Amino acid sequence: MSYGLMPEGFVSKSLEEIRQELIEQLRAEISPSLSFEADSVLGHIVGIVSEHISRSWEQMQAVYRSMYPDSAVGDALDGIAAITGVTRLPATRSRVIATVSGEPGTVLPAGRVASVDGTGARFRTVEDVTIPAGGSIEVEMVAEETGPIPAPSGSLTQIETPVAGWESVTNFEDAILGRNRETDEELRARREATLRAVGSGTFESLRASLLLLPEVQQVHLFENTSMETDAAGLPPKSFEAVIQGGDDETIFREIWRRKPAGILAHGSEVGQVEDSQGFQHEVRFSRPLEVPVYVSIEIRKGSAYPADGSDRIKAALVAYGQSLEIGQHVIAARMYPIIFSAAPGILDVPTLALGTAPNPTDPDNITIAARELAIFASDRIEIVEV
Repeated sequence: MSYGLMPEGFVSKSLEEIRQELIEQLRAEISPSLSFEADSVLGHIVGIVSEHISRSWEQMQAVYRSMYPDSAVGDALDGIAAITGVTRLPATRSRVIATVSGEPGTVLPAGRVASVDGTGARFRTVEDVTIPAGGSIEVEMVAEETGPIPAPSGSLTQIETPVAGWESVTNFEDAILGRNRETDEELRARREATLRAVGSGTFESLRASLLLLPEVQQVHLFENTSMETDAAGLPPKSFEAVIQGGDDETIFREIWRRKPAGILAHGSEVGQVEDSQGFQHEVRFSRPLEVPVYVSIEIRKGSAYPADGSDRIKAALVAYGQSLEIGQHVIAARMYPIIFSAAPGILDVPTLALGTAPNPTDPDNITIAARELAIFASDRIEIVEV
């Protein structure tokens, strides 16, 4: 059998094949009677040498595989992605708008720290602020650690680096979660999306290019190729892009640049784009209809259940909600493992009710239409601990 770089790819030798080759070569060149039993000196030497040679083959195979986007990892994948102008996204920090209160005229230098009650997650101010005559002011704070660090509404209340005159802090909205460093799988998928976006005139390239716009999180395209208005109200020979996140004007321009010629862009958001000849064109897209999700949970807790258990569960469920796609139903059964893994000491979850209005009592799933998006928030999650 042949090894190394072959027409069918790189063929590596196995550890056992290497060991047998060494044994055969030594017997041929020294003596056919040599013993290579596992507990013999020669057996140990052949085993050690075989391991080293095997690692060399593994390294050669890794180098070969690093040439291809589907198998490259780490720095090798970074280099391949860079050829198409794509760089790995770094880790980012969660950000939150906090309200600080205290004596008017008090100066809070940048870097003052407050923490989340229960979890201890630390957030720091990003710039110097002065408390005005009204006694309170909104400030932007960022997490000290990178990644999706939660700060549910009303939880950022602990002052860690006191300043004379600074009396209290809180947040009225959930933190905007940061992200971990982009994984190989995520980078590989984004590179492929960039390649699809190179063309124009197809819905795949349109969707791919829209997903590459800053702060765009999701894009769902709906098309009506018939000569009649469809059941969803989409006009004949038109499409509708339902987009979460991103700047309206940037989206209008990208749709005009990428959409198939002569096909109407339909939607509830309306903008004007000027072409290279100075003519104005109407461009439309839609935002997903946000469906507020209310959750009522009863937790039967044991001795290991922490004091901040409810906050942990809320943060985990909000993170689950942020992972849902446009048109994806809220499935109650998928929430049980999230709840149990969010905090130790949970003995049972006797009650889990979902709804789109306060005080839900229905244990059934929430059906989300194709153009809707389920929205979770910590202040809409009620937890009763027993």
